[in-house]
Amino acid sequence: ILLGQALAGSISAANTNFEQNTGLIGANYVAFIIIGANVFSSVTTSLWLFGFFIRREQTSGTLEALFMTPAHQISILAGLTLYVEIRSLVTFVGGYLLGCLIFNINPIQGEVLLAMGLLIFGLIPINGLSFLLGALVLKVKKGEFRP
Repeated sequence: ILLGQALAGSISAANTNFEQNTGLIGANYVAFIIIGANVFSSVTTSLWLFGFFIRREQTSGTLEALFMTPAHQISILAGLTLYVEIRSLVTFVGGYLLGCLIFNINPIQGEVLLAMGLLIFGLIPINGLSFLLGALVLKVKKGEFRP
């Protein structure tokens, strides 16, 4: 955000450059950057939390006990996935509201609900990548990684 202002000279010049380069007339590039940064943060949080949870449970010795319980493994993974999704959405909303507060932007302007919908829809493939990351963590940390 500050780089755009530094290169353009002012916030209005940065908005003009953004409109010319993207074709989005009346768009606020600061809100665009805030939404994009928070989507990135949510995706990173989703991937990090899932792999970190698997590794932490493995090093503490509770992963085997967790998988030996009568609960189905899919329900354990579904619960973890639900936790990760809720935490990602809380990260998104908190970061967005904080960014709007810092940069003096109306938080309900533009297509915020569309961005939230796309984030929720986009978390489905991110969960698949999280499962792959968790499986990779299990495979590599067991010392049996063979490509």
